[in-house]
Amino acid sequence: MIFLKLIRKSYIIVGFLLLGMLPVFSQQSNTLTPADSSFTMKVSREKGEIFISLSFAPTFVFDYVAVERRSDIDQSYTQCKYIDFAEVIKNQRHLVKKDNYPYPGASPVLYRLKVVAKDGTERAYPPLLLPSVKQN
Repeated sequence: MIFLKLIRKSYIIVGFLLLGMLPVFSQQSNTLTPADSSFTMKVSREKGEIFISLSFAPTFVFDYVAVERRSDIDQSYTQCKYIDFAEVIKNQRHLVKKDNYPYPGASPVLYRLKVVAKDGTERAYPPLLLPSVKQN
C-alpha cells in the first residue's frame, strides 16, 4: 500500500517536471515571442529582400540589441543589425529593419536576437529559421 502511494507521488512529480520543460518560446510562421512577451521578432522574405520586424514591450529595458544571423550550422553568428535603446523609444518600440547584405535564398538562414543590458550582461534568444526559397 505504501509502495503504491510512493509510485503515485513519483508520477505526479515527474508530470510537473515535464510541464516545466515545455518550450518557453512561441515560434510560428517566422515569428518568435518569448514566454514573458518582452518582444516579438518576425523575419520575412519579400521580393528578394529580408525584413526583420521587432516590437518591444514597454517594460523591456536594455542598452542595445543585436540581430545576428548564420546560414550554416558550422558557422558562428554574425551581427547584421545593431539597435540602440534610444532608437527603439524614438520609434514607439516598433522597428522594421532590412538586412542589407542577406545570404542567398537558396539556403535557410537562422536569425536570433542578442540583448545586452546596461550592466553588460548578454542574453541570446533561440534562433528563428527563415526557410530557403524553393527552386523549381
